[in-house]
Amino acid sequence: MTGVFERGLPPPDPKYCVLTMSDEDFCRLTNHKFTLVQAIEAGRVKVRGDATIPPKIAIIFSTPTSRVKL
Repeated sequence: MTGVFERGLPPPDPKYCVLTMSDEDFCRLTNHKFTLVQAIEAGRVKVRGDATIPPKIAIIFSTPTSRVKL
């Protein structure tokens, strides 16, 4: 039997992040009252999963409200 035996690290698990916040805090984020990073530091938004993702998706909340479709 012939074949190729590859060694190495297994493929990485998909990254995920769950943000938990109240309806009021979500409205404040979309109306630019504070940023996502400020909300996380203040404890108003809880992060579960990969903590490196929220700064990357903070751009969603920083775009003008007229361009965001919720």
